[in-house]
Amino acid sequence: MKAQREEEEVRPGSSTAPGSERRSQMDALANALRRKRRLEAQPRQESEVQTKKGAVEAAEEDESEEILRKKAKEALLREAVRSKERVKTMGPQGYLKPTCLQTNKRFLNATVRSTLFQAGERKRSQKKES
Repeated sequence: MKAQREEEEVRPGSSTAPGSERRSQMDALANALRRKRRLEAQPRQESEVQTKKGAVEAAEEDESEEILRKKAKEALLREAVRSKERVKTMGPQGYLKPTCLQTNKRFLNATVRSTLFQAGERKRSQKKES
């Protein structure tokens, strides 16, 4: 008797099997995920007919995007080469990006103020002379 009950509980197709609701939910989620992936894998087809102007704009955008990607690749390669050199010279600490030195804000502000003040004095003195 116990063996029959155990067999009935384990049957995957029966409604009395424990976790059958959970299994059906998991199957539904898996099917939804497969559908989503299939749709993402298919190339998008635009039903709208683009005008010549729209096509030209799209081509320009593609070119600008391509240029940006190219510049980004170059920047990444430059940074990789620099980090490789840092690792050779500094060892493991070379993997860390160097911290930029922070400017002395007080000194910078004072220098800018004095420069602007001196430029104003020069203009005033030139106006008096002429």
